[in-house]
Amino acid sequence: MDAITSLPKYERVAARVREHLARSNLMPGDQLPSQRTLADELGVSLSTLNKALSVLTSEGRLRKEHGRGTYLAKAPEPNLSRPIALIMEVAVDHLQEHVFYGTLLSELSRLANARGWGFQFFQVTPAKNNPHPLTANSNPALARLIDEEAVGGLILLAWNPYLYLRDLSQLAIPYACLTSNWLEDVNCMVTIDAFALGKAAGNYLIGRGCKSIALADRMPQLSIIEGLRAACLEAGDTVSIRFFTSFEEALAGADGVFLTDDYYALQQARILMELPSVERIVVCANVGMHFPRELPRINTNGANVAEALWKSLVAQLDGTDPEPASVLVPPGPVVLPSCDNL
Repeated sequence: MDAITSLPKYERVAARVREHLARSNLMPGDQLPSQRTLADELGVSLSTLNKALSVLTSEGRLRKEHGRGTYLAKAPEPNLSRPIALIMEVAVDHLQEHVFYGTLLSELSRLANARGWGFQFFQVTPAKNNPHPLTANSNPALARLIDEEAVGGLILLAWNPYLYLRDLSQLAIPYACLTSNWLEDVNCMVTIDAFALGKAAGNYLIGRGCKSIALADRMPQLSIIEGLRAACLEAGDTVSIRFFTSFEEALAGADGVFLTDDYYALQQARILMELPSVERIVVCANVGMHFPRELPRINTNGANVAEALWKSLVAQLDGTDPEPASVLVPPGPVVLPSCDNL
């Protein structure tokens, strides 16, 4: 006899009710079907079902109201005396003035304050091969806070989150992570949809009449390439894609250029503004650098990313989803130049 079948019948029924509720569309606060209906669906007696529901009520999953029925309990508001910590693995000067990171920081702070939770921000150097990047990092104040178990939850901006997963699993701190690469097999990740980014840029350039598109990047993401190719395939065989690491080569070899690397793109965009061929169509896909306003660009919306990170973290803190799935955040629309001189 295994551990499940050795349980009392009402305990086994309680387990079935838990599964039933998990598969249902009921939301916290919704009323359950009548006990007679549930008993018929589960094929059990009313007395056994009543004992099973009492178990779930004692667990805090259900709430009974005399004479009215049984309701799915609302998750209690967590009493978070320990602050949320935002850890950023990016060295950015004048952070509050940065289009993307500044928005992300202020929006996360606003969301935390709205629930009465503390919020602290820490910048660290990239983890690289550090086996314990959280407890032995470049920020002593953060390391001390984690060592003293004084953090209620973490929001992490790290481009290689795998380096942090061991620490995170051992510390058992709820977390959400923004990463540049889509990690479908890892929970709690938020990633900018690189495929949608490439396709949006391709559609924009094709719409402006480009027949040869150059992707200028030192290490382009495969998803961006696939998105760009998808846009070209939909346009037919009349559009080709070429790949360059040199911006000057890209300008010479195509009539449309797509820049995808943030700091590199900013440097090359400045070169473009000094060239006589500024009428070349260029889309700057970036995470919010201050590009010349004369260039069409795609900006990632920091508020949308902050909302996705926050939802993932709060689902863990509230207990509604202990392992939220990773999320792809779509890029913003192409922002047109402030003056029509392209």
